[in-house]
Amino acid sequence: MTQRLALCVDGRFLAQPLTGVQRYAREWIETLDALLEAGDPATVGVDAELVVPRALVATTPALRRIRVRRGGFGGGHAWEQLSLPLLVGGAILFCPANLAPLASLATGRPVVVTLHGLSFLERPDSYGPAFRIAYRILTSAALRRADAVLTVSESERRALVERCPRASERIHVIPNGASPGAFRRRAGRPSSERRDLLFVGSLTEGKNLDAAIAALAIVRERHDLGLVVVGGTGPGLASARIRIPASCEGRVEFVGQIEEPERLQEFYERARCLVFPSRYESSGLPPTEAMACGCPVVASDLPALRERCGEAALYAHPDRADEFARRILEVIESPARTDELRSAGLQRAAELSWDANVRRSLEVMRSVAARRLRS
Repeated sequence: MTQRLALCVDGRFLAQPLTGVQRYAREWIETLDALLEAGDPATVGVDAELVVPRALVATTPALRRIRVRRGGFGGGHAWEQLSLPLLVGGAILFCPANLAPLASLATGRPVVVTLHGLSFLERPDSYGPAFRIAYRILTSAALRRADAVLTVSESERRALVERCPRASERIHVIPNGASPGAFRRRAGRPSSERRDLLFVGSLTEGKNLDAAIAALAIVRERHDLGLVVVGGTGPGLASARIRIPASCEGRVEFVGQIEEPERLQEFYERARCLVFPSRYESSGLPPTEAMACGCPVVASDLPALRERCGEAALYAHPDRADEFARRILEVIESPARTDELRSAGLQRAAELSWDANVRRSLEVMRSVAARRLRS
């Protein structure tokens, strides 16, 4: 007989600006709901609710099988740290967005947390001081006390184990899916209809927009292309100082943060290629989202990105705009290379599934529940 698995999902992410972490959390909860609706065997016995701040003004996901419960007072860290522990009951608390309440961890309540990365340590220039202090304390507590820690790549697991060796047996690598469920695979636009280059990411020093713009300046010596920038900043993030050379004035278009998957898909489909010069990534959603839309990818040569994208992307050093420019030219000047990357990218994206992510996560949570019963 399958054991009942009661889950309480921390819904604070719905009140946060949409970056990769929040996109993961949204995809996770919506995929679980879809699997429950379909009667997937992995969800037998799962009883899940999404708990959100009473004062939340953002729209909650349209869930059919997962209850949405509002409760507590205030918002932000205060709600997560003070109100959420009182709302969980006897369920396993799943915190999908890096942070978990200290009270739940300290009192031995069952907690599973996804730690997406240590960018606040690796790229401190991308975050404000209060953010860095809070994350240092809360990440350390999660590593020491959580029943299980999920993370998104082997390279990130190694970084977490280096920080807290005794957590090694409790850290589980579960790769992100490749694209939002709302993406619809289409044949893609012919390369002749694709116009500009594309950058997707937060406007922080760590995401390295300057390198994309510098590469654009080099590419523009041979091709009249622009760069479309999708992304913004948010609380706790330190905005980058963006420098646009004279040769690129009027050719860098900032469209802001895009939350609708259908709109984001349109940008991927219209781009000649995605330029992703990030200086630090634990997994990186945009490259494989681009691949799922048939958009070639030129990305930073980082272990996590090679792990995620394999041979389906081209790579360059994040501090070498000239390398990025050469890779971009390799894409836009060779239709055969473009077609090769599109085909490899679609295949790679198809191998990365949110369904598989959620099923594996549930396996970990069931093992936590079983250990709790035995103890």
